[in-house]
Amino acid sequence: MTFIDAIHSRPGLERARELFKRDGKLVLIAPTGYGKTVLSLKLYRDYVQQGPWGGLIHVVPYRALVRQIYSEKFKPYVPSSGYQSLEYIEPKYKSPYFLRDLVVTTLDSFVYNLFKIPVAELNKIYRMVSQGHYYPIELSIFTSIIVLDEAHVYLGDTDEDTSIASVVAASTFLNNAGVPLLIESATMHSDIVSALSNNILGGAKVVYIGDENNQVKNLRAKGTSVEVVRDRDFESSNSFNWRTQLVSKDKIIEVLQEHCRSSLVLLITNTVKRAIEIYNEILEKGACDKAVLLHGLMSNKDREKALSEMNKALSGVIVSTQVVEAGVELPSRVLITDPAPLENLAQRAGRLCREKYTNIYEECKKEGPLVFIVKPAGDSELDELKGPYRAERVKSVLASINNVLGRHREVDWRLMSHRENYTPFVELLEDTQAVQQGPLKTNIGAVILGEYLRSDAMPEVLIDILSSIGLELTRSGFLVNLLVNAKDVCGRELGDLDELETVSIDLRSLLRRGGVRIVETISMDGRDYLRLAVVRVVRKNGENVFKVVCDEKSKYYIPTWAKEISHKEYQDLTTPKVEDGEEYFGSIAITLLIASEGSYVKGRGLSVW
Repeated sequence: MTFIDAIHSRPGLERARELFKRDGKLVLIAPTGYGKTVLSLKLYRDYVQQGPWGGLIHVVPYRALVRQIYSEKFKPYVPSSGYQSLEYIEPKYKSPYFLRDLVVTTLDSFVYNLFKIPVAELNKIYRMVSQGHYYPIELSIFTSIIVLDEAHVYLGDTDEDTSIASVVAASTFLNNAGVPLLIESATMHSDIVSALSNNILGGAKVVYIGDENNQVKNLRAKGTSVEVVRDRDFESSNSFNWRTQLVSKDKIIEVLQEHCRSSLVLLITNTVKRAIEIYNEILEKGACDKAVLLHGLMSNKDREKALSEMNKALSGVIVSTQVVEAGVELPSRVLITDPAPLENLAQRAGRLCREKYTNIYEECKKEGPLVFIVKPAGDSELDELKGPYRAERVKSVLASINNVLGRHREVDWRLMSHRENYTPFVELLEDTQAVQQGPLKTNIGAVILGEYLRSDAMPEVLIDILSSIGLELTRSGFLVNLLVNAKDVCGRELGDLDELETVSIDLRSLLRRGGVRIVETISMDGRDYLRLAVVRVVRKNGENVFKVVCDEKSKYYIPTWAKEISHKEYQDLTTPKVEDGEEYFGSIAITLLIASEGSYVKGRGLSVW
């Protein structure tokens, strides 16, 4: 199979390709399952292999999505592709400076790199011992095509929208600098799309895969230039008989048992705690023959195993949080989900009935996909279920869905065009409250960050600014790695960093919530400190190996009573020096916290409650 043969064509992608070639900027709104990621491969072929641009950087919100896109969609067709996320997949293909031809990266890594804080040199920069080698990264970004995929996640509606300012500042800056920029999503309110198109991208065209629905009318009413592409073949092959039902919380296991022995059920919760609780209940009651758990507080190895099992399962249940919400393809036609904003529900339903899984896809054509949404019994139950989302939006969504079902119609969770007896989800999306229009236009953090990007200021200036105004560059803000297989690796020399089993956690959140019990501590002078493991590079027999040092005599600890800690303080506290008599080669590879005994359960994840 050639590179060209591997890429299927859709009229919407072809039109987007043409307009992007003409304008160098575009917003693409296309249904889930439409193959938006394929457009990056097409643009890579057009402009990197055969054209003037040095590379293409494909930005996604989740590390799980980086793994899937890199291993399944980029690497097989582009040997010179690479990835960047703050963990290890195949280290030899990692590209922290974005120097490979085609790179898929998390938003976190992209933002840090663009804002002159190279992710490969975080500790040096925050300790103020180096300004970092950011010029190679800047050169790479300014000579690349930038694709912001699943943009609704960056601009989503949660109580902690810290990513909005940096995304708005970055997009505006890149557009003004003439860097080709493509923003993609299936689920954004017209207020957000119009703000992106009109304000941030200076009048960029919107290619919309659907029909002249209410969302398109609203976009045009806001002065947005929209070109509607009707893809009849896609509509025909994805015209499923969707059935949506609101169910009470106490009916979840009953609904699950009805379907999980003959089908694979996707069960999505809004919090890790609920995911673990439901998973444990399923196992205790023997509700399904097979159950797989996936969430953000599982180790890299457990997540890889879960993803592998998910893709092979034909029946049972996948219990997950939002980590599967964007881009992940699963062999399922049944969804049970906690209530959430409409765009999140549409993305969750979008995991179902993917053409990649032929048998499930054909079953969807015959039987139709099923969507069960948990309906809270009252405000207290809503508070328990809503997770990070705003209660008023969740209520609004449930009311809109109930209204559609009450009129004996169904919600079409994939197509953005009308058909008999179905209401496209985007029209419900337009009916719900959009809360991000103002922040996209007037966010003061975006203004400050934009001024920094336009200046020649060094990273230390940005660090001071962020500290003074209490702003984080990314939603995950302060991730550190927690070593969960310390018994297996401490004191050993490793040939590959993949032998480390780690969980990424937010350190400040851990300290503020008193969750330090999940991390090993050591007492000194009557006070407790978090213990650290240090992975150093050692030269042995002419080869580099990694030595994992977990000695309690280490002089580097984090005080457990520090409710607030800056990046600089963290780096100062966790960066070891070479002791007298020690022989190490090169720089420190990584510094890790150590999970306390029993705090990590294999296959379940980190116990933070």
